[in-house]
Amino acid sequence: IADTIRVIQGGQIGLSIQCQAGGFQQGFGIWIDWNHDNDLIDAGEFVWNSGTAGFQLFTGTINVPANAMLGTTRLRARSNYASPPTGPCNAQQYGETEDYLIKIYSPTTVFNDPPIGVNDTICAGQNASITATGNGILQWFTVPTGGTIIQTGGTYNTPILNNTTNYYVQSVVGNCTSPRTLVKVVVSPAFTLNITATADTVCVGGSTDLLASGTNLTYVWTPAASLNITSTNSVTATQNVQTIYSVVATNAAGCTATANKTIYIYPTPILNTVANPSTICAGDTAIITVTGASNCTWTGNYLFANAANDSIWVAPTTTETYTVSATAANGCVGTQIDSVVVNQLPTANAGLDETICVGANVTLNASGGISYSWSPANGLSANNINNPIATLSTTQTYTVLVTDANGCQNTDDII
Repeated sequence: IADTIRVIQGGQIGLSIQCQAGGFQQGFGIWIDWNHDNDLIDAGEFVWNSGTAGFQLFTGTINVPANAMLGTTRLRARSNYASPPTGPCNAQQYGETEDYLIKIYSPTTVFNDPPIGVNDTICAGQNASITATGNGILQWFTVPTGGTIIQTGGTYNTPILNNTTNYYVQSVVGNCTSPRTLVKVVVSPAFTLNITATADTVCVGGSTDLLASGTNLTYVWTPAASLNITSTNSVTATQNVQTIYSVVATNAAGCTATANKTIYIYPTPILNTVANPSTICAGDTAIITVTGASNCTWTGNYLFANAANDSIWVAPTTTETYTVSATAANGCVGTQIDSVVVNQLPTANAGLDETICVGANVTLNASGGISYSWSPANGLSANNINNPIATLSTTQTYTVLVTDANGCQNTDDII
């Protein structure tokens, strides 16, 4: 039962009553002093009883007499062990008595209760739309009493607010004005967001750590493609081009702040190499020259660099790749790769040694290439074919120079 009850002559009072579980079962009775004579024993003033005892919730309805005296009077509720109480004042066993005030009104009474307002929470720099419900015309104020009406109706759209602000709303029914109800707009203060970086400028492909300020915030970073993660206050950015990173932080009230940070790219040395020649025969040499930087570092097999390291002399036995790198003053390293292709020498074969009679001839037969050159030329029918005819009067050693399709040469002898 509520502490204060408002009733209408000829109306009804709904009730519910229950004892605490775990004690004794209770029965209940209710009395109302309808005629305001300060007793509860007049006819019709015993208005309700539970009929039995128990731990359950008892409910009921009390009819208010149409001739009940207007004004404030007393309602008494009693409980009694095992059965309902029999009187408003007699002794009872393991029971309890409580009195409440009720106020009886005429059926023509106009009630104008204070409106029910709904508070709101916004972010600094926003406006709020606050609402209230109630009887009659609703009027909004910025002060609890007096002041000027700033809005009429169930909704008030505030101006932009940066601090928590109180508004007040009252209802007007005819000539009756209700007390004002406080409606509060709680403003979550703005917060500042900053980004710091371990390095504002990096080399191409380099990384830097980005740290967003603040605590108890959630974060979203962009662009995601060059970040290791996007949802924490600390991320690592790895990039090949100058990039602007943005982070949006949100607090518990749903308010946001944004910060940006540009990470720049240092220029990287651009190296160009030329191998001369780029293809050699086994046993030959080549020179690789670099431009674009000095004091370079070379890696690879069978190389010899000059004092300035801007070129190397190489004598690889098989195809070899060489790498040159240079570090700029900003610490960035440029690299370039070049290769020297090595063609193996042909397998020259002048044929088997021959023994002939004086003045006789013999056909030589060389192999292993696409062109041939014999020396000395004396006694030969030709010196530029693989199978010349030799006519001899004395023992002779011939050497054949064999050249393959790659231009590589090798020799062999025949007696």
